[in-house]
Amino acid sequence: MAPLGDGHSHGARPGNDSSVDPRILSEQIDALFRINSLSTYKTLLALGAIALVFWPVAPVWIPIVVLLAHGGGTVCLVLLAKAYQRNRQPGDSLRWARVFSAITVATGGAFGLAAFCYFGYGDTGTQAFLLVVVVSVATGSAVTRSAYLPAFYVYIVVSGVPVLAVLATQGDFLSILLALLGIVYFKTLIGVARENNRILVEQIRLRFENSEMVESLKQARADAERAREEAEIARDAAEAGNRAKTEFLATMSHELRTPLNGILGMAELLLKTPLDGTQRGFARTVMESGRGLLTLIGDILDFSKIEADKIQIEATEFDPGELLVEVVDLIAPAAWQKGLEFALHVDPAVPALVVGDAQRLRQVILNIAGNAIKFTDTGAIAVTLAVESIDDDVAHLVFVVRDTGSGIPESHLPYLFERFVQGDASYSRQHGGTGLGLAICLGFVRAMGGMIGVRTLPGVGSSFRVDLPFRIAQRKRSLRDFTGRRILFLHPVGWSRDLTIQKLRSRRLEFAAAADVAVAVRQLREGERPDAIVVRGCKDAVTFRQTVQRLREACGGERPILLALVNGGEELRAALAVESEIDGHLLGPLKARALDTAFSAIWPAQAPDPAAGDAAPLPGLEAGISPSAEVVSGAAVLVVDDVDLNRKLADIQLTKLGHRVAVAADGDEAIAHLAGHRPDLVLLDIQMPKRDGFSVAREIRRMPGGDSLPIVAMTAHTGPEYEQRCLEAGMDGVLTKPFHLEQLRDVVVRWARGRAPRRDDPRLSGDDDSLKASSRP
Repeated sequence: MAPLGDGHSHGARPGNDSSVDPRILSEQIDALFRINSLSTYKTLLALGAIALVFWPVAPVWIPIVVLLAHGGGTVCLVLLAKAYQRNRQPGDSLRWARVFSAITVATGGAFGLAAFCYFGYGDTGTQAFLLVVVVSVATGSAVTRSAYLPAFYVYIVVSGVPVLAVLATQGDFLSILLALLGIVYFKTLIGVARENNRILVEQIRLRFENSEMVESLKQARADAERAREEAEIARDAAEAGNRAKTEFLATMSHELRTPLNGILGMAELLLKTPLDGTQRGFARTVMESGRGLLTLIGDILDFSKIEADKIQIEATEFDPGELLVEVVDLIAPAAWQKGLEFALHVDPAVPALVVGDAQRLRQVILNIAGNAIKFTDTGAIAVTLAVESIDDDVAHLVFVVRDTGSGIPESHLPYLFERFVQGDASYSRQHGGTGLGLAICLGFVRAMGGMIGVRTLPGVGSSFRVDLPFRIAQRKRSLRDFTGRRILFLHPVGWSRDLTIQKLRSRRLEFAAAADVAVAVRQLREGERPDAIVVRGCKDAVTFRQTVQRLREACGGERPILLALVNGGEELRAALAVESEIDGHLLGPLKARALDTAFSAIWPAQAPDPAAGDAAPLPGLEAGISPSAEVVSGAAVLVVDDVDLNRKLADIQLTKLGHRVAVAADGDEAIAHLAGHRPDLVLLDIQMPKRDGFSVAREIRRMPGGDSLPIVAMTAHTGPEYEQRCLEAGMDGVLTKPFHLEQLRDVVVRWARGRAPRRDDPRLSGDDDSLKASSRP
């Protein structure tokens, strides 16, 4: 777009037509012809008036010549204007303007000739009239011809100079004065014309600029609309790409999980057979490698969802304290295998029920606590849950995982939560891992509206803190009240001891603490009379038996209840070896419900009414009975899976658990089998040829008696949205491949024979396994 010229420059250099933008010049010439089309007739009338006034006193030839000159010029201007309207072309405005200026010589010269010829005739009044008319016409030209200044200058010269010349030649003072005043006046007219020209040029410029601005705005709007459309196209393409990536990863996850189910399942079964040391080592390597690959698959799938902003946060009611207990149950054995202490504490002020995404929270805590175990070689791990604040019906909870591991170098902290980053490259080589875990945790925590941070000292340990808000569903958490009972707690100094003491205090138990057996024995001999003694177990059965004997001897004739607090593995085996000499054992890390259940069994008179709700003792718990021992056996299970290896694995696992198994390779075979048989449970694969598991489940529900038949999806697909689809299709639950033998057992226990356990059924509580009481009184 060509730059607009300077209107003032045009007025300052009237002879230099090239200094003006051609578009502005074209508009000026348009205005010149438009204005003068009418004004030319007016000047002709003015010239006729002069002829009438001087007709009686002047020769006849003067008006005839004058009128013919002006009339001819007027006719030429009219014809020129019409020709201009018809024939003008872009860029030829200057040519038309010059022709106009040439014709102006005739029209303007007629007035100059009239003034020159008539001035010697008539009296002073007629001469004054002549001057007034000529000056008026010149004044009008400052408006009519200022659009093109060269035309105005020509008009002033040919019409005004003769008048000034006549006045100057008269010789008298008045005429000379009038001539001088005329010069000043014409100079003023030139200034007025130049200003009019500047204003006109500026108006034209502004009009062009406004037009350009409007066009620019239209273009900008069009560009914005195009950009919006392109952005929508790009967004749709990106979403399609994300969907394709997510679907691809989900498909790959399914396809990888399916053979992993066979690998891990068969490796697990192999480890339960007689093997020599080398063979067992090989089988464990297969098992550990398969689990590592399974973790990698899950991490990649989760991270892809975070990147695609496809994380769906659910809102379900759950007990945050119990969730933490479940997490500890899963990971504590890994800590015990490394000889680590593992402590757990849930602040009694934590609400009993909150609303949030329990699955995502469980995954975050599992990941952080799993890292703590991985990077800690000696010492302890502690997991705590506390209340930061409560605002109306929102509780701000703080989850903390502490360890005594290697710590994280300060230089690594800024990048710790980025993908593919680990705290220590040497540990990455030693322990493996993708470096996606903390990035996934950060994505989940942010999606839930919380924060995650870390404090660390290299060589001392790390503390990860997760702050999350949850809407409160049930504020009050019922606690047992064991007022009047006294405990002697024998436990080395450390986090686990401190957190256990907090649990004891919250139950209003009186207690004395001892860091070693010598201190405990001295306290007992000095008069300490506890109702129960809780002893931290050890790995050596002989040493543990000696500790128990020394405590019994120190009690004299009294026999307080003696419980062992043990981790799994060697400590549990040591406690079981001296089972006849103790009253039971508590499986650490000590959970609140396990503590309440154990002491309620010991002191039943102080157990609250079961109507009190969640805090009531679990039914069916009696001395000498392990709740986990109650299982369903001999159940009839139909396994529907198109992969032969998966059918074979499920058949072997279920048979090993004591159940009767029927298999079907697809949905049609399953429907045909159900037409003549009534199993206790259907394990149904989802992705099968011919008919998928969803349609099969719907048809089963339409069959006679099918509405009460338990159906559990057995699928390699993962995610809450997929589980929801299974439930909507009429299934009762989901068993995700690959699964362990224990997970399969729990599914059969829960759903076989078409009955779902009660909410408080001990078979659904991992805590009850922590109390293994003997049959002795």
